[in-house]
Amino acid sequence: MRYALCVVAGLLASCSHVSTRHYVDVVNDSSDSVIALSGEAPGSETWKPLQLDGTFNGACLEGGYIGEAMVALPNGQGCMVDLLVEFVHRRALLISAVNVCKRNRLYLGRAWQQAMLHVT
Repeated sequence: MRYALCVVAGLLASCSHVSTRHYVDVVNDSSDSVIALSGEAPGSETWKPLQLDGTFNGACLEGGYIGEAMVALPNGQGCMVDLLVEFVHRRALLISAVNVCKRNRLYLGRAWQQAMLHVT
């Protein structure tokens, strides 16, 4: 019995150090292809490139709903993240404070339209 308690205590201790990795399904519903996606903790200046896994051509996230990828955020990132989206025609979109714990799908075209509403 003592051995079983030691094993359970060891497992619980090892699990407490495991950090949660969050994933976001990114859908490019804009007309332009995305060539890069980076993420960071809100307010930080250290952008980390994010891998666009599962893209059709492996290099970019094509526009028009055809481009969709499951993006893994770095371990230990937490729930809040800023995303920097770079489009093929040198446009950039900053999406601030995305809660990836509550939101697991992100539509880039809709985010771009929302950003344009706040500019004008």
